[in-house]
This record gives sequence, structure tokens and C-alpha cells, in this order.
Amino acid sequence: AAAAKREHKEQNAAASASNEKGEEENKSTGAVGAGAGARVASMTPGTCVGELALLYNTPRAATVIAKTDAIVWAVHRHMFRHIVTATSQSKQAEFAAFLSKVPVFSNLLHDERRKLAEALDEVNFSPGQVIVEQGDTRRVV
Repeated sequence: AAAAKREHKEQNAAASASNEKGEEENKSTGAVGAGAGARVASMTPGTCVGELALLYNTPRAATVIAKTDAIVWAVHRHMFRHIVTATSQSKQAEFAAFLSKVPVFSNLLHDERRKLAEALDEVNFSPGQVIVEQGDTRRVV
């Protein structure tokens, strides 16, 4: 339970962050400089921290310390993975159902439509935005 409370604080506190090695990193250039406990970021309400550790199952790159009273929301790694997986599977099922109604894909086997659905990316376009250009060979729509 103590570790869970610590994880909540480290991952979601509204505060400042410094990296474990005391190296300060310039986020825009990736440059690293020396300085024990150097502050690398300052958080404001609505800031999210720890997302890379969740996405890539890696240790956190910085320690987060609350500078004021803070109400934080936390998500545990296993729940985050479950949500991401369920969302992905739901979207793939939606794409596969759509593909079964498209005449050119209607004769594909269920597994073939499922694999095609896995490969699809949903892209949004604004009115007037070019979707494909004549002669373009980069993407199939």
C-alpha cells in the first residue's frame, strides 16, 4: 500500500521535477547538462507526468515533488494497459464490421478483414484539405 501511495504521488503531483542523476535536460534540444537535483520541469494544474513510463514499461526519468497542496489522479500500469488494449480491440472490431459492408472487401475471410482492420489508421480531414493527390504513391485510401 505504501508503494502504491508513493506511485500516486510520483506520477501525478502538481509540482516540479528533477531527474535522478541530477542532469538537467533541455526538452527541445535533448541537451543534457550537469547539476545535482536540477529542476527539469514545473507542473501546473492539468499536467500529466509518467506517461512514457506507462507506455514503454520503463522506470520514471524524474522525481516529482509537490510544492503545494495537490489533488492528483493516478492510473496503475496494469489498468492503463488494459484500457489501451480494450480500446484498440474495440476499434479494430468496428473497422472489421465496416470493411464487411464494403463491396470490394466483402468476399474476404473474417481473419483477412481482421488483419486489414489492424493495419488501418483513422485520419481526420478538415473541409478543403487534400486527402490524396493525383500521382501520389505514398498512401492508399
